[in-house]
Amino acid sequence: MYIVKLVDVCFVCDWQMCEVDSEASLSNIDLILKWHTLRFFDTNTTVLMKQLEYLRVLLTMAAAEGYHLHELEAVSFIPYLINKVELTC
Repeated sequence: MYIVKLVDVCFVCDWQMCEVDSEASLSNIDLILKWHTLRFFDTNTTVLMKQLEYLRVLLTMAAAEGYHLHELEAVSFIPYLINKVELTC
């Protein structure tokens, strides 16, 4: 539960820190993606828009660093992301 609160605080306070500390973000990307997957089920549109912006920054930074999602990370995150983007468009 502590990690969920920690990610929640970081997301609300200063989510742009992922660009500054890319090593920490990539080290914990599995937890970050799991947290976002759970948050996809929230109905607050403002939070969803901030969440999608954060994911854009995070995944762009990961691609720039040459990081590739592991199969388990991709399977547990991408279908929910596609579903959420599909529903919001």
